Amino acid sequence: MNGWELVENGSYVDAIGVFTEQLQTRPSTLDFNNRGMAYLHLGNYDAALADFRSAEAVSSATLQTVCDGSMCGVASWMAAREQEALDTWLAGVDASLAGLVRYGDAAGGVTVGNLLFFAGVRMSDKNAVAAATRLLRKRLRTKQSIAWPGPTSRHLLGQASETEMLAAVSDVAFLRERQLCQARFYAGVRALTPREPAAYLEAMREAYEFGRVTKLEPEYYLAAHEARTYTRAEQGAAADGGA
Repeated sequence: MNGWELVENGSYVDAIGVFTEQLQTRPSTLDFNNRGMAYLHLGNYDAALADFRSAEAVSSATLQTVCDGSMCGVASWMAAREQEALDTWLAGVDASLAGLVRYGDAAGGVTVGNLLFFAGVRMSDKNAVAAATRLLRKRLRTKQSIAWPGPTSRHLLGQASETEMLAAVSDVAFLRERQLCQARFYAGVRALTPREPAAYLEAMREAYEFGRVTKLEPEYYLAAHEARTYTRAEQGAAADGGA
């Protein structure tokens, strides 16, 4: 069983051992990212962040480009350092708008914009939402944006209904669960825009429950975290407001 299969099966400590052995022989973006995801499952967010930063360093050196910090932000968010996560994704959006990020998702690099949009809505940061919107509007003008996860960005911006977004999900089994996870996550973000916390929490739970193949996606980890913590955070905010 290879390292990623161990992650899928929940054997995170064993997976870390496999990835560590492989990294000692040859540092690679893939192995750093995969080990980082294993650390996320174990709640070791600082180790995960260090691995995601190492993955970006290898990628930047190999491809001669800037990375957008998508998974670095995920580690910070799960560590309850939400402002740090937002700042990381904002820096990624700024770099993308400046043309410094040359490699991204199949839709031309909308992922970091989607993540910043999520953080902006979640933290009621209008400037973050505006920055994310600028990047997404730019990316959605290209032909590439028809590819996934472009439909999720259209849904975030109100350019596509949830039904239209779901209609764009792949029929290929391996891709379908991953994309459904992302679709439910961003449907939840849209629900939170008009402040519908119950719908948001339900969408986060559904996104998290799609299965082990979704562990490749940043939205899986964020959904898992939000499903565990959002209600407590809202209750705390309500208590503070009533004090």
